Amino acid sequence: MAGACVGNCDDTDCAIGEKCAADGSCEPDLCAGVNCTADEVCSKGVCQVAICPGGCGPGEICQAGACTDDPCKLVTCSSGFQCNVRDSVAVCQPKNPLAPPERVTAAGGGCASNQNSSSGGFLLLAIAVVAMRRRRVARLQLVTLAAATATMAACNLSPFDLNRSRNDDLNDANRPTDGNNGIDAPLVDAPTCVPTGPDDTCDEIDNNCNGKVDDAFDKQIDDNNCGACGTRCISPGAVLDCIAGACQFLACQPGFADLDADGQTCEYRCPLFPPIAEDCNGVDDDCDGRIDETLPAPPTGQCRTTPGTACEGTVMVCATRNTQTRWYCDYSPDVEFDPSIPNGIVLAEQKCDGKDGDCDAIVDDTFTDLGQECDDGGLGVCRDVGKRICDPADSSQTKCDLTVLPDAMAPSAELCDGADNDCNGVVDDSTGPNRVIDAMTHIQIGSLDYYIDTYEAAHPDGTVMSPGVSTTRACSNAGVLPWRGASFAAATAACAAAGKELCSASQWQTACEGATNTDYPYGMSFVGDRCNTESNDGIAGGTDDDILLATAAKSACSSADGVMDMSGNLKEWTNEITGTTTSGVNIAVLRGGAYDSPAQGSSCDFRSTRAAVNVVLPTVGFRCCKATAP
Repeated sequence: MAGACVGNCDDTDCAIGEKCAADGSCEPDLCAGVNCTADEVCSKGVCQVAICPGGCGPGEICQAGACTDDPCKLVTCSSGFQCNVRDSVAVCQPKNPLAPPERVTAAGGGCASNQNSSSGGFLLLAIAVVAMRRRRVARLQLVTLAAATATMAACNLSPFDLNRSRNDDLNDANRPTDGNNGIDAPLVDAPTCVPTGPDDTCDEIDNNCNGKVDDAFDKQIDDNNCGACGTRCISPGAVLDCIAGACQFLACQPGFADLDADGQTCEYRCPLFPPIAEDCNGVDDDCDGRIDETLPAPPTGQCRTTPGTACEGTVMVCATRNTQTRWYCDYSPDVEFDPSIPNGIVLAEQKCDGKDGDCDAIVDDTFTDLGQECDDGGLGVCRDVGKRICDPADSSQTKCDLTVLPDAMAPSAELCDGADNDCNGVVDDSTGPNRVIDAMTHIQIGSLDYYIDTYEAAHPDGTVMSPGVSTTRACSNAGVLPWRGASFAAATAACAAAGKELCSASQWQTACEGATNTDYPYGMSFVGDRCNTESNDGIAGGTDDDILLATAAKSACSSADGVMDMSGNLKEWTNEITGTTTSGVNIAVLRGGAYDSPAQGSSCDFRSTRAAVNVVLPTVGFRCCKATAP
């Protein structure tokens, strides 16, 4: 019963009103005299339902109308006995029980006082005792005992119980009496040993009835039956030995250690066997129950220590990072860490944060577009231009910082300035509703009716300080340095790009002389500083400076119709061809003179200045004409 040995239980060994307990002793039978119905059973003096609807499963019994674990399923009884459940307890009882012993009492009266009579009485008593020695007798035998009892009644003996041990001496002065020279103590049979086979199983029973229990087992030294059957000297991770009937601890098994207060166990399994000196690895290398508690000096030479960077002075520490414990370089937070790299630093910076994350003395070197110009995707002057900076919201990328100047402009009418003013994706449109409306003067003299640029041709990106470089088209703008050094072909193409053409000789001269045919655009007589000719000082003060001026810088140098700078500043190509060079290159006429031309060369009708169309001269410019309004 739960590992303990108990005696067999035989109710015939107990008196009326008693029953045999599970340990073999007798105890009061609470169910004596209790009558239950056919569907009930008495337990501890109470009638309980004995039927379980549907029956019980294997290993279960029905008690009090419910299925419970069968206490007998773990019990093995001696030969001739079987396990029964009594009051929820497993009890080993005889397979074929006999009726309980009868108790016979002899009453006083009639026995002769002489010795022979007395002896006869004892003879009858002996016969009765012999008959009662066999406690399990049939009722037929009890008739003989009744007769013997009747005879003993004449012996004037006190009533007695015939159940008495065969070893009792009827004349024993020490046995208890009732004070009337009668035997008062009951007679009990001595137990009889019945051999069941060789005593080769440790079960605390003398199976072969040789007077020695468990012959083959020395429970003083048997590791499997130490002190008692079934007591094994085993313990987790430990080596035990049975000494003097008790399990004694000898040592821990290899690979185990005893770290708790229980001296019989070695409960701790060493992570490594054999143990080694502790190192930084997250393992209890020395099998003392502690991890990385005593470490050697950290390795050297594995960390990047570039002077002047965040890596300078870095040493190694034992740490757990990304679930991995080992020696790591203890870099500052500014260093970008990668545990898969031997020295722990990323091969290339992953963060755009203004820091030298890989300690190569170059900040954010992976992000090569930093500082470059960028925009918002707009067109023309509507395009907001900025520069690339690290994205504060995402350190893995850059962003376009549009807060820098210049800011985008609102769309407006198209100007001839090299910009897409109306933000339609076309610079300086020459056609369509948003085309450039150049400054042109309408000339209607005689049979001529046309339009001529009010100002000498200029580059679209020309300013008062710079002539510009854009050659997309010719512009007629005031206050900018004119387009100088253009070849005849370049001038022709620039006019065509603006929807115009290079002026003819007659168009140019008519616009200069006006309806009154003046020698100079402003009148019949030359005035030295009226236009920017050789006699004009281009820089006030000092000596006479002959330099190129911005268009309309000499506001008085205007024709009667308002055309500016037709005398001086730059000589202007016309489409008048007057021959070829010896190599076959056309020669065209240049009109109006330049900033270094004398009075005669800067008059309206002077046409002696000519040049091969492929020459490029710093004093030569042009202007465009058109048959219709711009």
